[in-house]
Amino acid sequence: MTASTGSSGDSVIRIGGGTFTGGTAIGIGTTSQVTNVGPPPERADLRTALEEVRERIVAGGRDESERIELRADVQAILRELERDEPRPAVVRSRWDAVRAVLGKVLDHSGELMKITEIVANQFAA
Repeated sequence: MTASTGSSGDSVIRIGGGTFTGGTAIGIGTTSQVTNVGPPPERADLRTALEEVRERIVAGGRDESERIELRADVQAILRELERDEPRPAVVRSRWDAVRAVLGKVLDHSGELMKITEIVANQFAA
């Protein structure tokens, strides 16, 4: 769960299954009425997010071998998403491989964390 301030000034709380927006964030002894419940990210969002950062992901490899591996993993995820019924284990394992190569870089990139969130929400074990 993360809390932040949205572009309209509302407090935004992200909890596994979706985004909840209200006038104030939930705190110790304080709660807020939820005014908007957003849907969880869709698989199409994963495709879009991956396509937007694909080259940055690949560039994160330390050498040509890692860059080839990262490119193959991202391509495999994108191919899997084209299937009528993407196999969750394939998407998860390929994204886990990307995360293993990129390591701490993922912790500091909002775009890559968004992808991790979508994979977790849409392809849970």
